[in-house]
Amino acid sequence: MEKAKKTEGKKPKKVSQKQIQYRCSLLPMIKIFKKIKEKGGYLIDQLNYLKQTPFEKFMLVFFKEILSIPAFTKSSTTLDDIIETFSINDEAFKVGNIFLKIKPEDIAIIFSLPLSGVNIFPVPKMSLQILPDNCKDFVLRNFGTIEHITKDLTISKINNVLETQQFQHENDFPKLLIILAMITFFFPDNQRYLPWGYIPYILDQNKMNSVSWPVSIHHSLIRALTTFKTKPRNMPGCSMLPIVSTAI
Repeated sequence: MEKAKKTEGKKPKKVSQKQIQYRCSLLPMIKIFKKIKEKGGYLIDQLNYLKQTPFEKFMLVFFKEILSIPAFTKSSTTLDDIIETFSINDEAFKVGNIFLKIKPEDIAIIFSLPLSGVNIFPVPKMSLQILPDNCKDFVLRNFGTIEHITKDLTISKINNVLETQQFQHENDFPKLLIILAMITFFFPDNQRYLPWGYIPYILDQNKMNSVSWPVSIHHSLIRALTTFKTKPRNMPGCSMLPIVSTAI
């Protein structure tokens, strides 16, 4: 009885909102790829589709477990300090008397993405109802009728596939992984969902390969930094990653 009381009285360790935000951004992707390797078989066969996309090398980082959980369960205090050095007028980070600009070329190296192609940021505002038929079909068979494709919904669907190993359509699984990467790393937002305008570029391989993702990510990152500096709020989790890789 005494032991029970002692356990009840033990206060859980408090984790700051900054730590929660930063940790939650990365852990799902790391855990998902670990499960894919454990399950093997047809799941790994599904990943062959990624070889035809600009995201193959980026996904390999997770598949080969180059990114590990211990490396990223840390406070984002240092990252916040880096963001504070960002100058809106110069679109650069001020370190002493030196201004360091992050360029699309840097994004391309950090995320192992090809640089050539067109910029699509910001994508046009769309809704599920006005998406092309192939996109609408993909959304309905994987998510049903929804208002937004959120990060939580995407993770839930991926985990469901991992458990059941049932695929409703060829190549849906790797496309779900790309959607999760978009929400988590490339175009993160405090709302934690992916704007509908990106979906045609993810589901149409020709469109996907025509985009300069580093240029589009760069535009998104600069806007996020500018918004953060003018209207202080939590920076979307992994918008910080390019800054870390370039500035540290």
